[in-house]
Amino acid sequence: MHAVDESIPFQVESDATDVALAATLNQAGRSVAFFSRTLHASEIQHISVEKEAQAIVEAGRHWRHYLAGRRFTLVTDQRSVVFMFDNVQRGKIKNDKILRYRIKLSTYTYDIKYRPGELYEPPDALSRGTCASAQDD
Repeated sequence: MHAVDESIPFQVESDATDVALAATLNQAGRSVAFFSRTLHASEIQHISVEKEAQAIVEAGRHWRHYLAGRRFTLVTDQRSVVFMFDNVQRGKIKNDKILRYRIKLSTYTYDIKYRPGELYEPPDALSRGTCASAQDD
């Protein structure tokens, strides 16, 4: 892990599993912070796309002191989440939970990108590790 440099743009990569959320905060291709947590019982019932969206929203909330007021990039391994959080598609979302997540993200200036799962190691490893830990508990 490296120290945060306020002059370098941030990138947030997030992921979700059946029982956990995770994200990494990156700068210049290097991780500067990590976030993960297990899902509450009621959250486990959410569909996977809602969990992925929740991971993005919680990462934004967790690192708002770094992200507020500056442009950053969100990266996800879910194409549907890219569609839902892409500012061009804003009128086409029908899921109320996703609409609430969009409202929470509306205070940020971001670009969102898709990265295939096989190229998505850091947040994937965190969410899977949190998942394994939750199952052991």
